[in-house]
Amino acid sequence: MKTVLVLFSILVFANSYGQNDTVYYEDGSKYCGDFVGVSFDGIGTMIWADGTMYSGEWKNHLQNGKGKLTWPNGDTYEGDWKNGMKSGKGIQTWITGERYEGDFLNDAFHGKGNMTWVGGSSYIGDWVYGQRSGTGTYTWSTGEVYSGDWENEVASGKGKMTWTTGDYYIGEWRNDVREGKGKMFWASGDKYSGEFMNNLIHGNGTMKYANGTVNKGYWEEGVFIK
Repeated sequence: MKTVLVLFSILVFANSYGQNDTVYYEDGSKYCGDFVGVSFDGIGTMIWADGTMYSGEWKNHLQNGKGKLTWPNGDTYEGDWKNGMKSGKGIQTWITGERYEGDFLNDAFHGKGNMTWVGGSSYIGDWVYGQRSGTGTYTWSTGEVYSGDWENEVASGKGKMTWTTGDYYIGEWRNDVREGKGKMFWASGDKYSGEFMNNLIHGNGTMKYANGTVNKGYWEEGVFIK
């Protein structure tokens, strides 16, 4: 292995490097690995002055292919890269305990992925540029589960919510609340089918109680009117 000491400002339009060269920069950064000309190209490790380290594949001076990035605080990403950005399949972990495994595009969660938060809540499903959008399942650390449509991080569309009490709802959602047409089932045996607004029974619907009573008609904020 050759060791070459250069100033960053000189790097080195006049020189050419090959395999297993080490280059030190005036800001304290260091690259050790393969070059094509003066560009990082092949396998190499870059350690920046702040302690950030990338080890893996390079093309034209950018991370391309497989590699691992470690931040100074201990956060990591390991997986696919394209043109210097996380793109493809990868795993990102945070020192605080969060973990994402799945698809990336241009440094964002994008595609299919599984995110786990501190405390145990998790989401498995579709992502669009870092936000839950598409279809997926969110499980709270307390045991509640929502599975269905998402848009911009909130439940919107059609989905099912199950509570730890055994109650569950199947139907339409808007901005994280039950709104539109749906069906609510209680562990007690009561059942409601009809319209909802802002998480409440509201509009036309039918309630069938476990004791056999049926209320069919118009409801207002959870109260049967007629």
